[in-house]
Amino acid sequence: MKVVKRRVSEKLVEQGIIAVRNLVQVQKLAKEQNMAIIKENLPKVKEGGEGKSKGILQVLWERGFINALNLKQYTMDRRKDAYGIHQPNTSLKYLPGSCKDPKNKESLLQSMGRTMGVVVD
Repeated sequence: MKVVKRRVSEKLVEQGIIAVRNLVQVQKLAKEQNMAIIKENLPKVKEGGEGKSKGILQVLWERGFINALNLKQYTMDRRKDAYGIHQPNTSLKYLPGSCKDPKNKESLLQSMGRTMGVVVD
């Protein structure tokens, strides 16, 4: 059961008591006014990713650098193999450097122009 501060605060405001405080203070005010504290079963809300920036792991996965079947092999720095040698392909800091920038990639128009002997800039 979760105590819902907003509902208790609304009831207090109806009685002329301003309750813009933390949950414990709101509950105390409600008890002083002999009000029942409202409890509700609320479903847990899982936040979505809309309006948030992507993480490095997500970007690398979208570009095909991450093996989704073995996510535990990746670290922010890099993992060592059995011989103590650092493995750069397990580093989330190293992998973005090996991604090709789409700005530097030749477009279809430039490719067609090159085959025709024309430079398209």
